[in-house]
Amino acid sequence: MAAAGYWVFSEAVAGGAYVPVPNVVGKELSAAKYDIELSQLDVGHERFVPNDEWPEYTIIGQRPQPGNMVREGRPVNLTISKSEEFTAIENYVGQLMNSVSPKIKASDFEIADIVRIPHPTEALDVVLGQDPAYTGEPSTSDKVYLLVSDGMGSGELIMPDVMNQKIAQAVSSLNSRKISASPVVSNDLEGPEGIVLAQIPEAGTLLSENAKVELHYRRLEGLTRPVPTPESDLIEVTVKYQLPHAWYDREVRIDVTGSDNIRKTVYPQEQHYVNGVAPRHETGVSIIQPIFYKDSMVVEVFLDGRLARTYRYGSTGEPTIQDSGV
Repeated sequence: MAAAGYWVFSEAVAGGAYVPVPNVVGKELSAAKYDIELSQLDVGHERFVPNDEWPEYTIIGQRPQPGNMVREGRPVNLTISKSEEFTAIENYVGQLMNSVSPKIKASDFEIADIVRIPHPTEALDVVLGQDPAYTGEPSTSDKVYLLVSDGMGSGELIMPDVMNQKIAQAVSSLNSRKISASPVVSNDLEGPEGIVLAQIPEAGTLLSENAKVELHYRRLEGLTRPVPTPESDLIEVTVKYQLPHAWYDREVRIDVTGSDNIRKTVYPQEQHYVNGVAPRHETGVSIIQPIFYKDSMVVEVFLDGRLARTYRYGSTGEPTIQDSGV
C-alpha cells in the first residue's frame, strides 16, 4: 500500500511533460489557436488592442515567450490586433429584447448568443444579464451574449410591440401569448390598410393573463371575410422555431401547404427583406409565425435552403413534428 500511495503522489506532483511554446506572433487568431492546441497547450486570455500596422485579428504578442519550455496544459496568453478603436457597450439589463436587438444591430457590436431562462420576477423578453458587462469602458470584444427572461410563470405578461404588423398575424401572436386581442376598425387613422396602426395599451405595459387589448387598423376595401379569430371556422396555430447553435447567422424560410395542396411561403415576407436580401438570424433567436388553416396543413422550416423541421397539423391543432437533422 505504501508503494501505491507514493506512486499516486509522485505522479500528481510531476504533472504533464514539458513542451516548447510555439511562436504564433504574426499568425491569424484561428491559426494561432490551432498551433497552441497542437502543442498540447491551452489558449489563455485574449487581449485586443488597436493597431494599424498589423491586419485585424493578428497575434502581435504572446506570453510565455516562444521557445520556453512549459508543462502541457499551460495557458498561452495572446495580444491581438484590432483595426479600430473600441467603443463602450451600452447597459441592456432590464430592457426588452424588442428594443435591445435593433440597438445592438445599429452599434459596433453583434449578438453572439441568447440564452433564455424562467425568472421569478422578470417578465418575458427582459434582459437579465449581458457579457461583456456594462462598465462604461471600451470593450475588447464586438460580441454580446445575452441572458433573457423566458417569463415569470406567475400570470403576468408584457405587452409586445405589434405596430405595423398585419392585423391577423398580430391577433394570432397575442392570443398565443394568452393576451385577448380585439381588432378595431379605425378608418380615421393614417396608414396602410389591414395593418396595426395603434395598440392599446402601448408596448411594454405589464398585463395580467388573458388581459383584453385593442388593435386599431383600417379595413381593407372590399373585405368580405372577417379577420380570423379563434371563434371563426379557421384553426389558429402559432409555429415557434428556435434556431440551433451555429457560429454564423442563418437564413430561415417557412412554407405552408394547406388541404388544397397549394404551397406558399409565409416567412419571410416582402417587408422583411433589406435591399432585396432576405433576413438572417443569430443563434437562439425564435421565429414565431402565426398561421390560420382549415382541416389540415403542413409547415416546413428551412435553414439556409435545407429542410430542418416539418410540422403536420390536423383538426386538433396539435402538430406532429419531424426534425431533418440540419
